[in-house]
Amino acid sequence: MKNIIIKKIFKLIIIFSLVNIILLVAVVLTAKKLDNTENAIKEFVSSSENKSFRTEELRAALDKIRETRKEVSEYDNYLFKPGDELDLITKMEKTAEKNKVSLLIVNSNLDQIINNKITLNLSVTGKYIDVLNYLLELESQDYLLTVESLDMIPAGNNKESIKMNIIISIYAE
Repeated sequence: MKNIIIKKIFKLIIIFSLVNIILLVAVVLTAKKLDNTENAIKEFVSSSENKSFRTEELRAALDKIRETRKEVSEYDNYLFKPGDELDLITKMEKTAEKNKVSLLIVNSNLDQIINNKITLNLSVTGKYIDVLNYLLELESQDYLLTVESLDMIPAGNNKESIKMNIIISIYAE
């Protein structure tokens, strides 16, 4: 009888051990599945954050493009328009007269615009302060212009008078 009880107890211990092993395996497998699911969720969240960040960058870039287009459209007012050659020369001569300097247009490509630029080679003679005022007023004209070259030399024997040779580029349509 003791043998039967021992055998039954032994069988119960084996059954409980097997059940514990099965439960342990089930818990370990479930934990692995949870870890895999957690990793997949983290990857999804990271991917979504990256996409969101890129979307925000794209929106910012599009806003910047719209803003730049608006600003660039305003530059049209400052571009030289073919056909306005006489108006440009008249403005330059009036500015020279106003500043008491003599103006000589040495060379220009007004008749043949290259790379959307007009290049003018000017010689301006007068008192130093008047020549500087002419230059300041020339730069504040309603045109986008760049001073490419500027040289100042004494003009003859008169110590108060200088000659400024200037090459400017004016942006055109």
